[in-house]
Amino acid sequence: NLPKDLAFLPALPHDNPHLPESYYQTLSRLPENLRKRLRDGDWNYDDSKDALFKFDDCARMFELPMQEGKGFISADVAAMGDDMTIIGVWKGLSLTHIYEIKHKYPHEVAAAIREIATRHAVTMNNTVVDSDGLGIGVQGILKCKQFLNGAAAKDPKRFKNMRSQCYYILAEHIEHSRITAH
Repeated sequence: NLPKDLAFLPALPHDNPHLPESYYQTLSRLPENLRKRLRDGDWNYDDSKDALFKFDDCARMFELPMQEGKGFISADVAAMGDDMTIIGVWKGLSLTHIYEIKHKYPHEVAAAIREIATRHAVTMNNTVVDSDGLGIGVQGILKCKQFLNGAAAKDPKRFKNMRSQCYYILAEHIEHSRITAH
């Protein structure tokens, strides 16, 4: 269900004549779930009965109607390496836009978030930045809410930290069709 101006071109390792045979042999020695994905192109394959995110639940997020609600922004700030800063714009529990920023300093990321917030009419009070690592600088510039994923969980008997608790809650929301993506 891609937009008309996009196309998916499936490709497998054997489709690339420049890959050495040793690469294919390495893929063949991987555990079955990774081998199915990386060598055979079967991204729906998951041998785990206790997977946190089920494929059908995740796929359904893109089919459900967009929700109404207040605007929010969530940002995961990355360093200057290969990782990217990811900024999500939400209407209620509907993810409406995703922005990727690469190789920017904290003040540049903060400026980008301000511009995105203005464009989507989101207040800093409804903006949250992952403040572990470089995000603390961005959060300090913006004076928005901070999320410390390594902080103690609100339910420490069930979860190691806030990140694991939030992943579990996210999985429940996705499973019960409460989150949509557009």
